[in-house]
Amino acid sequence: MESEFSLLLLRIDRAFAKKDWRSAEELCRQAVELAPDDKLKAETLNSLATSLGMQGEVARALSVLEQALALDPSDAEAWSNRGIALDDLGRYQEALESCDRALAIDPKLAKAWNNRGNALGDLGRYQEAVESYDRALAIDPKLAVAWYNRGTALSALGRHREAVESYDKALAIDPKDAAAWSNRGNALAKLGRYQAALESCDRALALDPKLAPAWNNRGNALRGLGRHREALESFDKALALDPKFALAWNNRGSALGDLGRHEEALESYDKALALDPKFVPAWYNRGNALAKLGRYQAALESYDKALALDPKLAQAWNNRGVALHDLGRHQEARESLERAAAFGLEAARKALEELKDA
Repeated sequence: MESEFSLLLLRIDRAFAKKDWRSAEELCRQAVELAPDDKLKAETLNSLATSLGMQGEVARALSVLEQALALDPSDAEAWSNRGIALDDLGRYQEALESCDRALAIDPKLAKAWNNRGNALGDLGRYQEAVESYDRALAIDPKLAVAWYNRGTALSALGRHREAVESYDKALAIDPKDAAAWSNRGNALAKLGRYQAALESCDRALALDPKLAPAWNNRGNALRGLGRHREALESFDKALALDPKFALAWNNRGSALGDLGRHEEALESYDKALALDPKFVPAWYNRGNALAKLGRYQAALESYDKALALDPKLAQAWNNRGVALHDLGRHQEARESLERAAAFGLEAARKALEELKDA
């Protein structure tokens, strides 16, 4: 019995190495039945959960992990993997707590620090996420995924130069990580290094032509280079791969606006907002498209939607003021421009000066 169990573990290892998750699942199920004690059964259940998670069966994976932890509550890796499953299910606070349980058992488990960083990032706590990734990397400097995730958190903090450096670390370890090349391109574009960004996205797409975010990021780089028609084609590629990619619909609208095709841009923003009604940039950009079409009342309503979601969006206050001015509502226009100027927007200050002189 034990020799049969040991043989199954070897076969499970081979299936994992080949990323043959369906075979791994079946082998794990067989091994669970033959496990000689609760500890080994728990470890095998943990492997079963991993195979299920890799097939997108996250809820089932979580259920299996609960079984594993009932058998062996001291299994740090199972607590860490439970954190991954909870994070994938959008239960970010519980994911964080699960990773903390793992680290209370084994403070040197680098993967748990990484997974903890992911949960913190999903909670919007990006600085703490960076600190958690740093803890992971202090333990295992070759953990490529932690360098990658650290780059993502740094980008969210607007620290794009450091993000590029973090992606470079990840790519030095795993040069075939298409997502890292793609995100590196996005960070480079944020730094205004559009040609380098384009090259990075092209590296991503050479590795994985079906990576929709890389087509989206490539489109952004092309927009930065003023190559608007090519940018539009790149966004269309992203959307052919993922029609529910709200960000790509928004960016496609911007590319259409660059080409003066404002009616089509409006349709693209509406697609983005149908997918994500709380997508602030799409409401703002929709307002701009409507203003370009002379539909100032509709533009005003769109800016109001953006500002209800993000009252600190200075450019929306500014453009709202312009729309109000075009509607002949001059006092309201001044008030809106004053809100924009209070955020330090120079364009709003100049517009207020012109209104004084008028």
